[in-house]
Amino acid sequence: MENIPNNGEQCVQEASSDGSLKWADIQKCLQSDQANRLLYESIQRTQAAAAKKSCTIHLNGKFWCMHDGTWYGCNEGRDERSLIKAICSRYNGKDKPDECAAAL
Repeated sequence: MENIPNNGEQCVQEASSDGSLKWADIQKCLQSDQANRLLYESIQRTQAAAAKKSCTIHLNGKFWCMHDGTWYGCNEGRDERSLIKAICSRYNGKDKPDECAAAL
């Protein structure tokens, strides 16, 4: 984290051990008009959600939990299992992911 933004390529390699992410593709996106549009849309969503700290997590448009060195408002838990359970309980799509069977 201390090396951001100079470790992007290393981060991509570590996050994509199967090679599905390519640093060249990410660089191409970053240099495109689409990157600016996506950043603008992200800022708009952040402001609309009144998120003031990083990391603020919303699920289906509703606050779930916030962390900025300390956890806040995590009424449903704050670990990975709690997050999966919260995602699955709010999932409205067809064919719930298999992980939801064990989480609920």
